Amino acid sequence: MRFKKLFVKVSFILLVASSFLSCSTQQNLGGFWGGDLAFSEFEVMTSNLLLESDSTFFYINWPLQGAEAQGYVGFWHVKDEILVLDGGKSLQLLLAPKADKLELLDFEGKEVIGQKKLLLEKQIEGEITGKKFIATGRFHHFADASNFRFCGSDRSFTVAMTEEHVSAERMFLSLLESNPGEDLFIQALVSFQMLPKMDGGQSMQLIIHELMDHISACD
Repeated sequence: MRFKKLFVKVSFILLVASSFLSCSTQQNLGGFWGGDLAFSEFEVMTSNLLLESDSTFFYINWPLQGAEAQGYVGFWHVKDEILVLDGGKSLQLLLAPKADKLELLDFEGKEVIGQKKLLLEKQIEGEITGKKFIATGRFHHFADASNFRFCGSDRSFTVAMTEEHVSAERMFLSLLESNPGEDLFIQALVSFQMLPKMDGGQSMQLIIHELMDHISACD
């Protein structure tokens, strides 16, 4: 009986310790990360990552210099000391926290073999607003308000009513009129901006610069 009680106490302590370490790790990982991976002198991949305290992540990746960036939004968590970026079918990444760096792992959570590895370093300051990137998701318009939800994420962003956005919105509305009652899934060139909200304060909103493609649904 004593052994059973001791076993229960030890198990409980280990569970609490594991939960505490996981929470502590997640708190330490929050913030901006950035890094480059050089394949050659003229082929460099650049990645920027923002881990929010509400477990949302923003990941912008430039596959090569001069190429359009790809942007993803989803949720992040730590499992078995591995950082998991879950962007649904659009993005799944595993990274290993190492001191002040994040090392990209393969799809099985193992270290990438070879010298060319993507290492993201913790940034004291970082910024993802104002950077144009390609996004895929659902555009929704109702009662003179528009929002955009990235494929692989449940989070929606207000589409900013800027001069640049007016022409794009007209194009979207014409597509919606030709497909009444259906969700409009698009691929567009976008950027984030901190802009005033209707009820005061500011929020990160999406500016759509260019409609690139009309797709049937998120993959």
